[in-house]
Amino acid sequence: MVRSKPWPVFCMEQVAEHNHKDDCWIVVDDKVYDMTPHVRNHEGWIGSGKISTLLAILSCMGTDCTEDFNATHDSRGFKELHAFQVPGDACFPLFP
Repeated sequence: MVRSKPWPVFCMEQVAEHNHKDDCWIVVDDKVYDMTPHVRNHEGWIGSGKISTLLAILSCMGTDCTEDFNATHDSRGFKELHAFQVPGDACFPLFP
């Protein structure tokens, strides 16, 4: 199936608006991800030893966290991240 319209492009200003636990977007490798469901259901909220992971996500809300994500995740992490992709890409530069 061929798309009749191109995917939307989200500027970093738009991504930055999604910067809280009830509306959490991040950018990794120029792709936009809605991490809201992951944040809401994260094990760190119940103190099961995943608190540092939750804090890392919360500190990256509304930003490009490519470097941090690439440094801390293997191929499994990228596979899991794909489930949260928002159709479209991020545009740059960050906040002109």
